[in-house]
Amino acid sequence: EVERSEDDSFFGGQVKQFANDLKTYSSPVVFGIEGPWGIGKSSFANLCCERLKKISNNKPVIYKFNPLNYDDTDKVLMNFYTELIAAIKKKYFEPEVEALLESYMEKVIAALSEQSIQLIKIKIAKPVTDTEQIMKRLEKSLANLDYQIFIVIDDLDRLDFVTVKKIFFMMRNVFPFPNLKFIVCYDFEAMAQSVKMSYSASQFETFWLENFISKYINRTY
Repeated sequence: EVERSEDDSFFGGQVKQFANDLKTYSSPVVFGIEGPWGIGKSSFANLCCERLKKISNNKPVIYKFNPLNYDDTDKVLMNFYTELIAAIKKKYFEPEVEALLESYMEKVIAALSEQSIQLIKIKIAKPVTDTEQIMKRLEKSLANLDYQIFIVIDDLDRLDFVTVKKIFFMMRNVFPFPNLKFIVCYDFEAMAQSVKMSYSASQFETFWLENFISKYINRTY
């Protein structure tokens, strides 16, 4: 796995293209890095992060979230936001952002009233005024940051598809905030096998997964 551009022999042009593409998107945005095992997805993600640090004077927060580190996938949201706060703390002193993230996630987790394994049906209770105010304050606080937060999620295809859906939902529905950008790495064929294991193979068509992914990922490499 390559981490520095000096050690790279393949991805230079694509990494530059990634940095250019990033400028065309306002938050929120999800970038997908797709390919079979061993093709270099992790290396490409590392090189993109290195490039982002260089062009932004090392200001960005790079947060690598690995759901495989946790036995209880039901706690994906909780694990994600606690580590996100830790990643920000490691580089910047942002007590307001941290406090608002804590309050927001307490409300979100409490509001998740129904989770269905039927495709992507996750129902959230109608937010109360207090929750809406916290969300607006958090959005404003994140928008005022003079740096961006890049969240890398690798090996997405190694998770069961129920957990994959939770992560997609989290990226696009729970954290659609300014200055938060996601980079996810996955093997489409491996993910398709996971879908077949989660549902009846006779009911699965590849185009369904392609359509599903396209709803959550803005650009794929």
